[in-house]
Amino acid sequence: MKPSRNHLKRTRIYLIRHGQVENFELGAYNGQIDVPITETGRQQMMSVLERLQDQEVRAVYCSDLRRTVEGAEIIAGGLQVPHTALSGIRERNFGDWEGLTYDEIGKDYPELFDFWRKDVTEVRPPGGGENSFDLAERVMKTYLPLLEKHAGETIAVVAHGGVNRIILAHAMRLEIRYMFRVDQRFGCLNWIDYYSDGFAHVRLVNS
Repeated sequence: MKPSRNHLKRTRIYLIRHGQVENFELGAYNGQIDVPITETGRQQMMSVLERLQDQEVRAVYCSDLRRTVEGAEIIAGGLQVPHTALSGIRERNFGDWEGLTYDEIGKDYPELFDFWRKDVTEVRPPGGGENSFDLAERVMKTYLPLLEKHAGETIAVVAHGGVNRIILAHAMRLEIRYMFRVDQRFGCLNWIDYYSDGFAHVRLVNS
């Protein structure tokens, strides 16, 4: 039986992945390429908005890339709360691999690709790309202060598949190398409660 934390201050985060993007059928790594969302993606964000209507969300945050800004505008507009774009929660920088598919990376960078397949967390793509540890450091420097700023409140964060996995792994105390065991579909909703004793309760994933 888990201990009750009803007497502790609780900060609630609704963590959302952006909606379907226009080039989704290519299977390319967009990274920090600024692609818009499709009409399906907008409908996905409307569905999230409907689920959050009665949740007393105080603010919405997103990255400064168009695909999350569009989602944040839909959700924040519907909830009549402010939204703020933060560059620190952008998707991973894939460097020269941005815009390429898995097969294209394997063809153009065979040796590095082979290493990447064996350990996806360590490899930094050429051209200034980030590995998973770089991403985690950048994201958490931006995300954790939001928990302090909104202690005891409820907020929503519209971010990216890689960013969301980092946040969920941190909450569940998973090693970074296991982050890809967590699926994040377009338009999915995650729910994390943080308590003042440092405990994080992941209540919903990829819904």
